[in-house]
Amino acid sequence: MERLRKRRPDDTATRRYLAEARHGLGEWHLDRPSEGAARAQALLDAENHFTQSRVLREQLVEESTGEARRGYQRDLARSLGYLGDLHLAQGDVPRAASDYELSRTLREDLYRSNPRDPEHRFQFARGLANFGELDRGYRGQVATALERLEQARELQQELALDFDEVDNFWIDLGTTENQLAELYLFATLDEPAMADERRSRCRAAATRAAEVHGRLSRQGNARGPRGLAQQAVILAALQRDSDPAESRRQASAAIRWLESSQPEPLMPSGDLVVLAFARGLLGEHESAVRTLQEAVARGENTAYRFERHALLSFRALAAD
Repeated sequence: MERLRKRRPDDTATRRYLAEARHGLGEWHLDRPSEGAARAQALLDAENHFTQSRVLREQLVEESTGEARRGYQRDLARSLGYLGDLHLAQGDVPRAASDYELSRTLREDLYRSNPRDPEHRFQFARGLANFGELDRGYRGQVATALERLEQARELQQELALDFDEVDNFWIDLGTTENQLAELYLFATLDEPAMADERRSRCRAAATRAAEVHGRLSRQGNARGPRGLAQQAVILAALQRDSDPAESRRQASAAIRWLESSQPEPLMPSGDLVVLAFARGLLGEHESAVRTLQEAVARGENTAYRFERHALLSFRALAAD
């Protein structure tokens, strides 16, 4: 593709295909299982490909008008969103926030230009969810995170119901429901006066997440069991004091869901975090810490989640 571009440097189609190829390579490096120095190099490789894709897409946006321009803007928003993910993985929160804001602005402009276009709705919801993740985990802006995630959930629910056969719409909806449930769970610790309301909202979001991921599981989608495991851990933490027996049942269910999805050595780092929390809730602290350490070695940034879950899943360990 690079050789073809050199022969035809002004060809629009060639540049667009090259930008997509670069973006795909960036995703591959970002998601590639690796640890330590290999993980750091994978992130650098991903950044290189995403950046080159971004440059090409910015040029295409500048040179185009009308419907073609909107298509290039959508592509550019994807590049910026993934650059935000990349910089977040590297621990560079300010750069991630800048990338996400540029991506969200483009996606919102496209959405406002045609609110019924399913792709524009899908991408705008993704942009809101990106900021929900950033705000809840790294900037401590709980109210903003809740607002953006609730807005993303509304759009994703509309899409899932309008296009019942599209799994990606259901996957995004289930992910956001679990994020909301976890955030409402954390909020019970920060706002004691509103703890009962937050617990109720946590349970409602977790129940909705279970419905979505149960649907995906019945259809054989691998994301279903993983989403059910996260939902079960949230309910287990929520009920640790009020119903210890049910808490243990939910934590055990989370482990079974994860183990049914794939062997532990092959689990993504995010799933290992969920597994560690489940083991912590069952009192298996040594095993939980080993699992969490493995997740960190694979590049998972768990700092904000551990800080909160230390009061929920790892209470005995945190007090030691």
